Amino acid sequence: MNPMITIDLCGLKLANPTILASGILGYTGLSLRRVIEAGAGAVITKSMGLKPRIGYPNPTIVQTECGLMRWVYLIQELITSKKKWIN
Repeated sequence: MNPMITIDLCGLKLANPTILASGILGYTGLSLRRVIEAGAGAVITKSMGLKPRIGYPNPTIVQTECGLMRWVYLIQELITSKKKWIN
């Protein structure tokens, strides 16, 4: 570890202070591994557990002209606007 950027975060020693927040770059195990191999000090995942949990149907992330977009938010907005329209 490089002593210039090594940090201690609540007793956890990290090679550097760069921590990937949960989200688009960490949506698969492979992408998390790539981020770690690229030099991140740590990664934060979405929730995980021992039992499978039903989530949103795929795709939850889509490629657009300007980059990746979380499709889940659009689905939620469509459901919300449809409920308002029906009521």
